[in-house]
Amino acid sequence: MVQHRYRTVLVFLAKKVLLVVAHPRSDPLTFASASAFAGACNAKGHQIEWADLIAEGFDPVLRQSDEPDWSDPRKEYSASVQREMARIELNNATVIRLRRQSSCGMSV
Repeated sequence: MVQHRYRTVLVFLAKKVLLVVAHPRSDPLTFASASAFAGACNAKGHQIEWADLIAEGFDPVLRQSDEPDWSDPRKEYSASVQREMARIELNNATVIRLRRQSSCGMSV
C-alpha cells in the first residue's frame, strides 16, 4: 500500500498509469521508489506504462515551433510532441519520478 494519502487516492482511481522516470542509471533511489509505486499499483490491479526518458532518448528541449499557442487550439505540433501527448491521453494518470540533487551534490 502506498503511504502518501494522495498516492493512495491515485491508486484507487486510476486504471492505467504512465510512470515517467529519468535517471542515467537504473539502480538509484529514482527507480527504487518508482518500482515500489508500480508494485503498489499492480497489486491493486492497475496497469503501469513505464516511460524511461533516458533510455528512450527523449529530447527535453522545447523547440520554438512546439511552444503552446493558447489562442490557436488547432496548432500542429511536431511528431515527437504529438506522440508524447497521445501517450499521456491514453492513460488515466501520469506520475513523474525524476532524479534530484541532494544537499551534498550527489544524485539520488
